[in-house]
Amino acid sequence: MARLVATPPAAVFVGPAPWQPGGPAATGRPAATATAPTVRDAIGHFLDAVDAGTARDSRNRRFDGGAAAELRWCLRGHVAEALGERPLAAVGPGDVQALLVGLADAGVPPRRVRAVAEATDELARFAAGEGLLEPGAAEGLVDLPDAGVEGGGGRDVADRAIALTLQAATLGLLVVAVVLLATPL
Repeated sequence: MARLVATPPAAVFVGPAPWQPGGPAATGRPAATATAPTVRDAIGHFLDAVDAGTARDSRNRRFDGGAAAELRWCLRGHVAEALGERPLAAVGPGDVQALLVGLADAGVPPRRVRAVAEATDELARFAAGEGLLEPGAAEGLVDLPDAGVEGGGGRDVADRAIALTLQAATLGLLVVAVVLLATPL
């Protein structure tokens, strides 16, 4: 499994560090920092490229409107909420796995968890292509077969069983209603 290689630290002080004479603690001015891109920054950059039609999917095709909406939903929602402020280069496979398992444990349907996994994979591929990640770092960041999203604790099967039961009950009530309407009073 590929690991992300840390690039520059999350904050590099420009000028005196806070603890040095003349630093922000002594002058009262905030330190100027150059920051590594966060996951939220990478999401914004990626979605801008998707909107502009310059980002390509894993089959080297532009994202259509539906795929772009799905990416936006997954990345700006679940991924940005869980990992948004972290430096992109510091996110590893364990972080993504924890996000996916957490979503599945929270009752998110398996197909939605899979969509989040696929969106995260597309983001990582794009970031690697843009030089925001080390070459090859996107490989194995999201391990879809082992993401723990297929079972969902049996909720998918239970949801289907409930849906079929409700459909059968509705059909039964419809038959009773038709019979009652057809019989003379």
